[in-house]
Amino acid sequence: MAALFGLALASCTTTAPPVTAMRNVAWLRPEAKPRALGARMSEFFARYIAVIEGAADAIAAEASDPAARRAALAWKVECVALGQSAALRPDPLAALFDAWTLCRQLRVELTDGPGRERFGAAQSRAVAAIDRLEGLAVDIARTVVASPDLSPMQAMVDEAVVRYPIDGPLLSRQSPVIDFADRVGEAGGLAELAASMDKRAADVAQQLRVVGSLAPRQARWQAELLVAEPLAALVETTGRVASALETLPDRVRDERRALTTWMRGEREAILEAVDAQRLALVRALGDIVAAERTRVLEAVAAERTAILAAVKGERETILAAVAAERAALVDAIDAQRVATLETLAGERAIVVDAACRERRATTEAVRDVVEDAFPRTRGLIDHFVLRIGLLGAIAFVAVTVLVIVLRRRAS
Repeated sequence: MAALFGLALASCTTTAPPVTAMRNVAWLRPEAKPRALGARMSEFFARYIAVIEGAADAIAAEASDPAARRAALAWKVECVALGQSAALRPDPLAALFDAWTLCRQLRVELTDGPGRERFGAAQSRAVAAIDRLEGLAVDIARTVVASPDLSPMQAMVDEAVVRYPIDGPLLSRQSPVIDFADRVGEAGGLAELAASMDKRAADVAQQLRVVGSLAPRQARWQAELLVAEPLAALVETTGRVASALETLPDRVRDERRALTTWMRGEREAILEAVDAQRLALVRALGDIVAAERTRVLEAVAAERTAILAAVKGERETILAAVAAERAALVDAIDAQRVATLETLAGERAIVVDAACRERRATTEAVRDVVEDAFPRTRGLIDHFVLRIGLLGAIAFVAVTVLVIVLRRRAS
């Protein structure tokens, strides 16, 4: 039985399988995040412990046979160890798949496998607990699987249950995570590598905390198992438990040292890769800028040549149109001038002819008037001349009288 405790403790320090690339899995929701799924799996494991412990304690409380109570206690210890190794994997998607498969395997083991008569009348209580845990796993799967019926992941779970049945002790269970990673694909590239390194470090710290929180209860469960063991095996079991407890700090220290070395190497590799990519990017950007500049200059030169040719052609077209318009305008002006001159000549001839006729008519009319008026005006002229002479004589006499008067006054 001490081997159970040693395996449970060692489950947190074993080398993890490859990490799957969640963003490359076609049947996952696009918004599914590894960190959120990891948090849900940690919560699942906490509820897993509570459900298994509650079912096992209830079965032990109802059992009157010491062997049944011991079987319930052993089942609790083994199920917790298996749940820890499945639900606390570094890759949350692989942890979900392994935990779901574990629930299905445990149910088959309780209904159709070696454990179908383990608890007698209380067998249904254990089956109900496993069904409840599978329901929790299915609820988590619905948060990451895009298909409403969960068909892609459920098909792999069904296949794993058939391929890896629990046909012996519970701790002999074989995990199908390697096959799952091969089916889904591994993470690659700097981003996935850095994320895997950070997640691995966080998972190791989380597992150490889980082990620390579970250690008192596991020690108590082991102590209860030891009480139920025959006295002959008590000393050997106690020694194995003590040895496991003594080697735990060394295992933790070795794992921490190995993790530190691994993280240092990964950090150097990432920095080298980043430097190489940065240099390659700078060179590529330089080539792209130079090529783009050449293409822009060529395009500008071609555009300038095309614009000059278009302007020249347009200018020649305008000049030709202006010359044609000018020639047509000159011809029209000449034609209009000739027509105007011809019209003016005709009008002039008509006017001159009319003026000549009018002048002759006027001359003849004046001559007739003069001839008619001369006999009548001759008397008027003579009367007018006589009157003027009379007025002149009167004016002469008046002036003479005025002069005489003025001289007299002056003397």
